[in-house]
Amino acid sequence: MKRVRGISVVLLVAMLLTMLTGCFCQHEWAEADCQNPQTCKLCGKKEGEPNDVHTWEEATTDAPKHCRICGKTEGEKINVDARFQTSKCKDLFGTWVAYYDIDGKKMGLSGLIIPMKLTMTFSNDGKLEMKAELENPAEFQRTFVDFLVDYTYRQLSAMGMSKSEVDAAYRQEGTTLRKVCQEQAAASIEDMKSTESLIYYVNNGQIFSAKDWDESMDYDKFELKGGKLLLDDEDLGETLSFVRKS
Repeated sequence: MKRVRGISVVLLVAMLLTMLTGCFCQHEWAEADCQNPQTCKLCGKKEGEPNDVHTWEEATTDAPKHCRICGKTEGEKINVDARFQTSKCKDLFGTWVAYYDIDGKKMGLSGLIIPMKLTMTFSNDGKLEMKAELENPAEFQRTFVDFLVDYTYRQLSAMGMSKSEVDAAYRQEGTTLRKVCQEQAAASIEDMKSTESLIYYVNNGQIFSAKDWDESMDYDKFELKGGKLLLDDEDLGETLSFVRKS
């Protein structure tokens, strides 16, 4: 019995020594970068060697393209064009968001309201990124499908078809009106998305923009008021109110 106890004590001591010297961490590895090997986020253990993968920050008017980790640089800083370095232009730098509604009547869908979100990002190198998208795609899709189903029934009813006749016609084609409307709604929602890259400059309360400096530039009037960007959009025929996001 004493010998058994002695063996147990030895095993216990060995286990304690292992616990004190070993690592029982369930490692969560951060990938190696240009300065550090693969490193555990929890205990700091390192494995392997650093690599040549840099984390690049794009060039600005103040600094060339550079690695955020090691500081390596490439190329030169952006050569600024005076046309988009006016004080008013600098006030626009950053990202602005506006919410607005499109009347479906313009698309031949009277009674449908389309809630949109427009994001504009003005950079300090004369680039303007514009992104239009639905404010709430999932919610609008449900509304749109219901609208299309009802709209189709009304249109076919005007042509003398009853609801049951419409349903029967779709069944004969191996589908349903709602399924067809769901497919149409999904395709239309995808078409409503748009992203556009422009160049721009500001002068006399106007934002001039075009695909390229050599093109004829269109413009919209704007005003900065109360921390908001008020933009007269000629395409929509209304003034959009943007708030700054960054």
